[in-house]
Amino acid sequence: MSFLRFRVIAFLCLSFCHTESLDSRLRIVDSLVHLYLLANLLYRAAQDVELRDWHVPNSFQRVIRERMADQADPLLSEKKALAADFKNAVVREISLAEAKNVVVTQEWLGNLGSSEFAFGLYFGEYLAGVVCFGSTAGTKVKASVCGTEHADKVTTLTRGCCLHFAHPHSGSFLVSAACREMTKKGYHIVIAYADPEAGERGVIFRPCNFLYCGTTSPTEKFRRPDGKVYDARNVHLLTRDRRFGRLRYKRSRAEQKQILIAQGCEFFKDSGSSIASSESSGITG
Repeated sequence: MSFLRFRVIAFLCLSFCHTESLDSRLRIVDSLVHLYLLANLLYRAAQDVELRDWHVPNSFQRVIRERMADQADPLLSEKKALAADFKNAVVREISLAEAKNVVVTQEWLGNLGSSEFAFGLYFGEYLAGVVCFGSTAGTKVKASVCGTEHADKVTTLTRGCCLHFAHPHSGSFLVSAACREMTKKGYHIVIAYADPEAGERGVIFRPCNFLYCGTTSPTEKFRRPDGKVYDARNVHLLTRDRRFGRLRYKRSRAEQKQILIAQGCEFFKDSGSSIASSESSGITG
């Protein structure tokens, strides 16, 4: 769509170059303004349309599920039979230890982060998905959503994943049910993030009545020569060495950054994560 808008602007410039009549130019401008507005409408509409999988790279979780599906499992047929119908599904609170067993192997970040509560989706006796809730990232995010007087009603969906044998709609089913359970704990507003670096687009949140709120501001990160990525805020942790009880060196952040660059580290800014929020009491499914 951005290419379409470029074509409209380019055509406008060319038309001015090749048209002598003022009336003709005005008619061209009027027509192309309408075309430009139409292009913008199409562009905005495209953002709300669920794209087919072949248009974008598969998400990290989908790749993992596809690989897990190739592993031998003597109970796979039984699991799939149960997961074929949500009449066999139950969502209940589980321990963080139980959730960790799934999240570490299936989730992009590979850890529970700030998770405080966890819920599992069961088909029969088999755990097929996990979703976790915890503290909201940032110091003012809760208040920015609904004001300081209601900030205590806000929570963040911190982690979530489903196993390969789960029903295709298990994600939205689990998120909806877990959000309803969180209202019983006093949390009526849920914030969720989708990380483009993991191939996530936030599609799962649309059927759960979440509202798209935009993207977070790009953050600076650095990639070590071994491929591991860290938040650039961690650079300041390397500016001091107080091992064994004495200060061995003290550097400025700029000096430490130059040292990391000399060691082969690459600094960059990510594209930001998509943000969605929902009033839990309004979720159905």
